Amino acid sequence: MVLWRREPPAMTLSRLEQNDPTLTHLNVSVGPGGNYWPKDSADLARLGHAIGANTYLRRLDLDIRSARALALADMAANNGTFFEGLKRNSSTNELWLAGYDLSTGMGHDILNGFVVNNSNLRAIGLNTCTLENGGTAVLLASAVSSCTNLNSIKLNGYYDNDDDILGEFISGIRGLHQLRTLDLSWNNFGRTGCEALT
Repeated sequence: MVLWRREPPAMTLSRLEQNDPTLTHLNVSVGPGGNYWPKDSADLARLGHAIGANTYLRRLDLDIRSARALALADMAANNGTFFEGLKRNSSTNELWLAGYDLSTGMGHDILNGFVVNNSNLRAIGLNTCTLENGGTAVLLASAVSSCTNLNSIKLNGYYDNDDDILGEFISGIRGLHQLRTLDLSWNNFGRTGCEALT
């Protein structure tokens, strides 16, 4: 069940903390479809703790693609409680990130905190995430070596279209024998990148 903005964010957080079995998809976003947004660092820490203890949450979306949302990265920079909560979660099998730099900061910490040693994770979706400066290596190291049941990867809206990065990405996922879906929609890779797919 996905909740939309009809429910006050405080109620959504309370339901998450109470391990409500009907709350299976949490979209942390200020955009359309978002059903929760932390107002300060204490709220973010509370969110992380609730995610860590929750046993019904199946899908987690974290979207920072707006100017207001970028404040979340600042809040998270010194908020180890949030990332510790992600590490403890054992129910979520889909993670969707939008607007993150995967080589540093929050994007890096989410992958290393949530994805590492997560045998429950079945799907990772990345929308308009930055892969330069080691981002691809972080993603591959996390996904290939740690997510033994990962069967779906979506890499959408990577607008820089660096064929070398795509080649590195494809090379890294060749070890994922259980991978069934690779979605590269809304990209514009060149010939070299496309050849890496074959």
